[in-house]
Amino acid sequence: LDAPRPSRQRPVATHRTTPAVDRPISKMYTAVCALAATVVLSGTGADAAQLPDASSLASFTYIPFTNGGYSGTIPTEYGTLSKIEYGFQVGGNELTGTVPTELGKLTKLDQHSSVELYGNLLTSELPSEIGKLVKVAYSFKFYSNKFCGQVPTEIMALSSGVADGWQVTTGNKFGSLCCETLPSTHTCAPTPLPTVELKPSARPSPLPTLSRSPSSVPSPLPSSMPTSPRPTGVPSPRPSSSPLPTGMPVPLPSSIPTSPQPTSATNAPTDSPSTPSPTLPPTPPPTLLPTTTCDRGMYLDDGSCSSCEPGRYSNTTHPPWPTTCLECPRGEIAASAGSSGCRPCEGGEFASDDRTSCGACAAGTYVNVTASSWEFSDRQR
Repeated sequence: LDAPRPSRQRPVATHRTTPAVDRPISKMYTAVCALAATVVLSGTGADAAQLPDASSLASFTYIPFTNGGYSGTIPTEYGTLSKIEYGFQVGGNELTGTVPTELGKLTKLDQHSSVELYGNLLTSELPSEIGKLVKVAYSFKFYSNKFCGQVPTEIMALSSGVADGWQVTTGNKFGSLCCETLPSTHTCAPTPLPTVELKPSARPSPLPTLSRSPSSVPSPLPSSMPTSPRPTGVPSPRPSSSPLPTGMPVPLPSSIPTSPQPTSATNAPTDSPSTPSPTLPPTPPPTLLPTTTCDRGMYLDDGSCSSCEPGRYSNTTHPPWPTTCLECPRGEIAASAGSSGCRPCEGGEFASDDRTSCGACAAGTYVNVTASSWEFSDRQR
């Protein structure tokens, strides 16, 4: 079933109450999309709350599955839907897994279309292939998921072309390593820190080797002198003379071993190993560890952790701890203090200005579904 193309004019968000007769073409388009989704889902097992197969959506020009209670993953075959040009909207569900790289092939999405995957349980890093959707200019929303790592530069380059509705980083964990936020599916690479610890142990090794040079000096001195022929040759030709020859060889060998030269050499190697320099480097690292840990739903306030106020949230799980809490997006609330996330308002409701409660639309008014996001539900009543 090929839904008729809607008006190419971009819808404008206003603060006025929208009468029920406004935008008849958009209402007809929404009704046709809902009817088409009903026909498709009736034959593809809608009771399982899974997104329909791509084969049943081959003629669709718009994916209208926002706030449909769907779970499971986004089929990679959705990237082959070549007729999609008016929008790809699966926000406000409970979809899990990663964003398929194949969605970058939906290049027929133009400046009047939107790409919205907000309010799900999608994880891992955003694929850079999404940056190929360069024509999308109406809305681009990936907030309130579990994305981690860094936002690809190809995706950040699209922000300048989206006039309204650019929300990517809010409610996610960008800037954090995926192996820290998702340890069950990601593994951190080993750090090179253990190789640094080998440096202090290598310093003392050359010092003891220096003691070998002075130890070789005193060994030949006492051994060579007593064996020299000089003392033995002098007294032999004059045995009957005065005792002068007998006194001459006595002081020669006795004076050399008692010389202070060997003692000075033996003191040199004892001073080198006693230097305390190798024991100094390992002492400073323990002072770098954090001393305060804040749970989710809290922020760091003057050295201690405090709970977020109603209407605000914090989902940080590792330092540096935030010093303020984030305000819930429009269309979502946090009714109690210490919230780690926000929940969207139900159909026919809009969020209060302080994001603490949802209120029903007044009689004769309705939430403008053409905005395609509960983000605007508290402004278009």
